[in-house]
Amino acid sequence: MKGLDDNYLSMDNTLAIKGIFVVLIFLSHIRTYTSFDFVLDTATIKLIDLMSQLVVTMFLFYSGYGIYESIKTKNNYIQNFPKHRIGYVFMNLILGLSLYMILNIFIHKSYPIENIILSFIGLKSIGNSSWFMFAILILYITAYLSFRIFKKPKQAIMSVTILSIVYVLTMTYFEYSPRYSCTHLCFALGMWYSYYHHSIDAFLKNKMSSYYFITIGIGILMILSAVIISNIGEIGYFSNLLYNIIAMFFSLFIVFCSMKISFCSRILIHINDYAYMFLFLTILILVVLVEFMNAISTKSRDKFLV
Repeated sequence: MKGLDDNYLSMDNTLAIKGIFVVLIFLSHIRTYTSFDFVLDTATIKLIDLMSQLVVTMFLFYSGYGIYESIKTKNNYIQNFPKHRIGYVFMNLILGLSLYMILNIFIHKSYPIENIILSFIGLKSIGNSSWFMFAILILYITAYLSFRIFKKPKQAIMSVTILSIVYVLTMTYFEYSPRYSCTHLCFALGMWYSYYHHSIDAFLKNKMSSYYFITIGIGILMILSAVIISNIGEIGYFSNLLYNIIAMFFSLFIVFCSMKISFCSRILIHINDYAYMFLFLTILILVVLVEFMNAISTKSRDKFLV
């Protein structure tokens, strides 16, 4: 592609990129329930291990970007935000929990009452991937309050950024899994990118050499940060914030690559459109199959012993 793609942040392109990461997330869940023995399988697993929590970064980045783009262009968007965004996420969480509760009854699996209660806000799990829903709820509430309180967009985005850092430090202090917070700042980064979007594009289009220099620089900084964090033995404030920095570099690297490489694909777009239901139902089916196979194995062993 000659020059930069003007549509690199179009709906179709961003949905397709998210579709790629949906596939990676799907494979990371699949590996929990099955083994990978072939050469290509092993390579895929190594890729998933290497990326770790980075597979969710683009969902957070594009969410932050899309929300601020909507704030700029749609009337009463923030006023309707609790219903259209926060309410939608919460309903998905409730739907997922309901199905998991039915499944747990079916497979005779129980959880402490504390887990069940806190699972309704995503702080605990009853088999589902609760952390992402909790992180999204916090981000959406943070964005809503910030843009309701502050009338100037820059102040509101700064509020989202500061509150996100406070969230990361708080979750680290209470020793929650790093998954809850290690990519959290990508959402605020997406908002900042939306705020400076046109200035960034104008600068890069006038200086193509700067585009390559910045893209390569982001890649190098991402790798150096990853090397540093790999040598940190324990999870703490510094490592959690550093992983957020790696996640932000990774997000920017993907965005800058998309300026030159078109990822647009109808298949990937459809994968992303049905991502939640696809992943959710797949995990449910796998859990049922694993329980079923374990039951058969137990019966066969008991019969053999008799």
